Amino acid sequence: MSPDPTIRPQEIRDLRLGAGRSLRVRTWHGRGRPLVLLHGLLDDSGGWAQLARDTHRPAVAIDLPGFGGSSLPSRARLSAYAEAVVEGLDQLELGNFTLVGHSLGGAVATAVAERCESVRALTLLAPAGFGSIRLAEAMVLPGVRQAAELALPLA
Repeated sequence: MSPDPTIRPQEIRDLRLGAGRSLRVRTWHGRGRPLVLLHGLLDDSGGWAQLARDTHRPAVAIDLPGFGGSSLPSRARLSAYAEAVVEGLDQLELGNFTLVGHSLGGAVATAVAERCESVRALTLLAPAGFGSIRLAEAMVLPGVRQAAELALPLA
């Protein structure tokens, strides 16, 4: 059976960050200004797969620090998430791009946009982060993320 030509294949790779940490990214090739996609709490870059396949634009979905295949953040602060994302984006050398963030990813996207001159447009979908994010801070504690992932199918 031959592959479906309408499905855009994704590439998954890990970018090496400072202090031995890594950031997992999924990429889809395309034409035009790239989309950079940041997921919400209790999700990962795979949550953007349908959108990335449906657009003709290049798309890069990033596992935020502590989620999916990415290492834990250096500290439990939005600034640490943003710094890791910017470090990864610098390695990708995308040029100008549109940044999209959902929920926690919206809060991180706002902080990334403040630090990165290549952001040409910013789209926030139900953004968090304009106040305290206790749940996000708790997710980086040892064992909490694993317990949440085990409980999620039961919820």
